[in-house]
Amino acid sequence: MIIKNLQKGKEILKEIDTLTLSNVEHLISVRKITTAEGISILNDTTFAAKIAEELIGAVEVIFSKDISN
Repeated sequence: MIIKNLQKGKEILKEIDTLTLSNVEHLISVRKITTAEGISILNDTTFAAKIAEELIGAVEVIFSKDISN
């Protein structure tokens, strides 16, 4: 059950990445943010998503060990 929820978390991270890109593109096109600000947002979002993926991976390892014991 927990592993299935973690997989869902990974899927949500991918959706957030797609939505963020779309939103940043829109904000740049309507001149609400600069290209440099958009790049910064995308870099920050990617970094945060990578951290979340690593945490999910660590939790998967911990729970898979608990299940096998």
